[in-house]
Amino acid sequence: IVFLHGGPGAYAVAIEATTQVVSKLTADGFDVYVYDLVGGGLSERLSDITEYTVARHVADLEAIRRQLSAEKLILIGSSWGAQLAARYIAQHPARVNKIIFAGPGALHPPDWKQNGYGRIEARFTEGEMAQLQAMVNRPELEHAIELLASDPAAALRALPDAAGDGL
Repeated sequence: IVFLHGGPGAYAVAIEATTQVVSKLTADGFDVYVYDLVGGGLSERLSDITEYTVARHVADLEAIRRQLSAEKLILIGSSWGAQLAARYIAQHPARVNKIIFAGPGALHPPDWKQNGYGRIEARFTEGEMAQLQAMVNRPELEHAIELLASDPAAALRALPDAAGDGL
């Protein structure tokens, strides 16, 4: 079993419920592999951020399958990990025995096509809104976001991974 975490950029076992599921599966005799996808958690960061692609993540997962010498995998994908699992099975259907999707993306309300999502801020409490503003209203973050479209390497220099992880 390979567990694919959310994000991208999240940690593989950042949520206690995930740890409980993995522990139960291990206790039931499954070999469970939980890894931080490249650029997330404790994994290495890429120097060129344009290399963070879905194709890269699919190739990494296939390399893990080969490293494990597994003919087929059981995939558990949470959030972004579920989307990655779907992309992997689309390219390698014969390599997956079973798949579990947990929260693979937005579940649209019935009236979404007419009304859209609306502004998410309208659903925040006053405290949540203050917390959001404290996170996003930072000159170094705004500068990096502006640079991202024209020069990703300059954006990374303006807001290095270590600084961005603390936001």
